[in-house]
Amino acid sequence: MRWQVAVRKHRSDMILIKQHNATGVAHLYEHLFTLAINDLFFRHKLSPYVDYSIHAQPLTAGIIYVDVRFYTEKAQALAEEIKRLTIQRDTPSITKAITQVVAELEKAFKVTKDIEEISEELGEVEAQPWQEINDLDEIDPERATITAGSFYVLKNAEEMPSLSLNTSFTLDQHFAEAHRELLPLFWQLARLMDASIKTNFHSLGAIYSKDVSHVSTNELIQLTHHYSLHRDISLQASRVLDQASRALRDLSQTNGIVRFVNNLKKVTESDLYRVMPDPVAMLHQSGILIGAKGWDRIATNENLDLILSHTELSVNVDNEHASIAVNVALDVDRE
Repeated sequence: MRWQVAVRKHRSDMILIKQHNATGVAHLYEHLFTLAINDLFFRHKLSPYVDYSIHAQPLTAGIIYVDVRFYTEKAQALAEEIKRLTIQRDTPSITKAITQVVAELEKAFKVTKDIEEISEELGEVEAQPWQEINDLDEIDPERATITAGSFYVLKNAEEMPSLSLNTSFTLDQHFAEAHRELLPLFWQLARLMDASIKTNFHSLGAIYSKDVSHVSTNELIQLTHHYSLHRDISLQASRVLDQASRALRDLSQTNGIVRFVNNLKKVTESDLYRVMPDPVAMLHQSGILIGAKGWDRIATNENLDLILSHTELSVNVDNEHASIAVNVALDVDRE
């Protein structure tokens, strides 16, 4: 038996840390800073999952953790600019971020001060420089002085369940059975399109991304992104579907889909920016273990068109449903 050896490289990444004693305001800042990063990449016509990815979260004791992965040199070139970014502290931006936090926590918490005071405290968080993880010594949450701050107090807060909002990409079952070898490509394209929609949803406000689920059976092949929606916000499924379709067209017009497929075709373990998708994850999702030669064979424009023409995008807002074929969504003229 001959072993096939692969030494996996990690993509370039940047982990940023800062800490603020008012944990609620730190949480709000994390939401606003993530939005600022996405806006920066959008201005440079870079696409999530093609050029970059972001994972940000508030940790204990007001620690803000931001992990940015760079998949292209153009994205990597913005690393220093990211550390200098400033958040939007106007009333609409802060209000939108507050509704996102409500949807995330599902608590009817008490906002203790007005927007101007929240903005001032956000400015204090912003004034603290980011630390890269390689330069960080340690932060001991047990020794941190925690204050209530100006944003919210969760003590005795009533439960406020959010509405459910889901987006799904479903592959036609008959096509999947006839073209089983293309399943890894479907899952990668579904993740790409899902990432673009998630980034675009910030303009709707009041939506919090929860998790992504994968179903791959003989009856259903589907990627679903689960969101929480502030229950006081009225959004029709058709409007959400229009927003999701617009995100796909933006992705297409920046050539993001074609660039993504070309990168899959050229995956190699020697190129920092073109590391193949995790083979084990692909095995779990598609049932197929695929390597670089396999990606080179299936990642073609012809197969891209085939998959897009046999995939449906659907949206569920609470109990309301709307759907559209992906190839139709991509061809719809902008309003």
